[in-house]
Amino acid sequence: MGSSVVRKIRQARILHWNYVGFVEIPEELKDEGAHVQEIYLKCNKLSQLVSRSAAEFYIYCGLICATSLLTQCCVLQPPWLGSLSNLTNLYLHGNELTYLPDEIGELGQLIWLDVDSNHLSCLPNSIWGLHQLTALIISNNRLSIIPPDIGRLERLEYLDVSHNGLGELPDEMGKCSRLRELTTDGNPLLTLPNSITGLPCLRVITAMDCHLVYLPLLPFTFRPMLRLDHNAGLTYLPAHVLQYTRNIHYIRYCITQLSARLNIVLSRFFFVHMMLFGCVV
Repeated sequence: MGSSVVRKIRQARILHWNYVGFVEIPEELKDEGAHVQEIYLKCNKLSQLVSRSAAEFYIYCGLICATSLLTQCCVLQPPWLGSLSNLTNLYLHGNELTYLPDEIGELGQLIWLDVDSNHLSCLPNSIWGLHQLTALIISNNRLSIIPPDIGRLERLEYLDVSHNGLGELPDEMGKCSRLRELTTDGNPLLTLPNSITGLPCLRVITAMDCHLVYLPLLPFTFRPMLRLDHNAGLTYLPAHVLQYTRNIHYIRYCITQLSARLNIVLSRFFFVHMMLFGCVV
């Protein structure tokens, strides 16, 4: 990469490296990137957060064998990545990452982390120590669990966990007091945690194409907009949800053959706004 990359790093606080075919993070960041605030690495070919020279060093020193490096390609990371002390935004959407390393927790100023559309099956514990984080996008991966430690992200405002393999969400999400938008589409969720009903800033919840069979029984404090399209097992809406329709807030609710299975009485409410794709009520 050479001098042109060095020159670009020196001159910019925001590095746009989307769609350039990178297979590794440029090592020039080690010495020249302390001032960088945002790095865009979307849709490259990153399969590991470790430079080739670092990988060769680990193998040479006997710290890891070549086979292990191939099978655990993302466990390692150049130690200097954590030294990017001014980094606030990191975009790794659309790569081939299978792990995020613990060292990512050293990015203490990080407010936006996007690892959408990778191959992540778990997240490092250190990620829950990123206390400045306001947006976490981990959609379209292979996650089967979100740990209770997510409650430590007290500044979190936007969380997208859609299209993973999540069967439940932890009650500790109720500690994310600044959460404004929660996106859970395309997970095998049976319900949503009761604890989120008390979140004072929550404005949007989307749980489309899940396996929902019931909603939290506790009323939402500030009546977020709900998008519940395509949940065939959801046959009952709590009264507190239907009462949203007395205000401008509305429900987008779409499930197959809804009219035959919805166990509610609608006539007692002032207005009901339902968007039904191919359904007749």
